[in-house]
Amino acid sequence: MEIIKDSVFPEKPFTAAKKNKQAPANLQEAISARAHQLYLKRGVEASTPEEQLNDWQQAEREIREKYGLA
Repeated sequence: MEIIKDSVFPEKPFTAAKKNKQAPANLQEAISARAHQLYLKRGVEASTPEEQLNDWQQAEREIREKYGLA
């Protein structure tokens, strides 16, 4: 596994293949599906545009972190 040095924090190297998970073929679709799950969990009736944006941003962070794309 290749080690890459972080230019901002050179004392903290990270690995190129984090957790050995392959990213989904359609990253946008995976983020969309997770955002929808968060939306349903929070409750459709209480949904505002700001909360929907928060759902999307949280889903994007989770998916990117899960596959080492953060």
